[in-house]
Formats: sequence, structure tokens, C-alpha cells
Amino acid sequence: MNVTDMANPTPQPKTRRSNSLEYSKLDLIRLCLEGNKRPMESFFYTLKTEIVHHRQYATRAEATRDIFAYIEGVYNRTRRHSAIGYISSIEMELKAALRISQKRDSNFAN
Repeated sequence: MNVTDMANPTPQPKTRRSNSLEYSKLDLIRLCLEGNKRPMESFFYTLKTEIVHHRQYATRAEATRDIFAYIEGVYNRTRRHSAIGYISSIEMELKAALRISQKRDSNFAN
């Protein structure tokens, strides 16, 4: 994906769930490029308050490892997100993959 593709991402289908929207990664990129930084600001606020402000990092590599471990081990797997109906990012991705698979299977059956 090049910079032009990132600036003009293909719209992703959105579904309403608990009065909030599910955001795809491309939606988040588009929102940030359009000036709506709220989802990313929320993420960085959470990252700083839950992990970064509680540690002193000796090296950039140490900080990178710690932040990566937090994002992959906690933020994406267990933390519930209000923007996607109070489910974890992993649950949202699994549900989206299941919907795509079911849609593909129903298209092949017809």
C-alpha cells in the first residue's frame, strides 16, 4: 500500500453496535487524515496512562518491546473498546472474519 492508497482508502462497511461504530484500520487512517483524531487520541491516552508513565526506559528498544507487548498482550486481546461495542479488538476482527467467510460461503452456494 502506498501513500496515495492510504490517503484515499476504500470505504469499509460499518455496522452499528451499542450506539457506536466499528472502525476498520482503514477507517482510522481516513478519520485521522480528515482531522478526526479522537480514536487515536483515546488510544495514546490509554497507552500513556496504563504503561508509559509508570516506567523509566533505559533505551528506545526497551520502550518499543514494552509498548509492543502491551498492545499485543493487553490492549488488543483483553481491553474492551467503546467504539466497537465494548468488545476487544481481537473479538471484533474474529467476528468480521466470520462474517466475510459466511458471506463468501453463501455466494459459492448460490
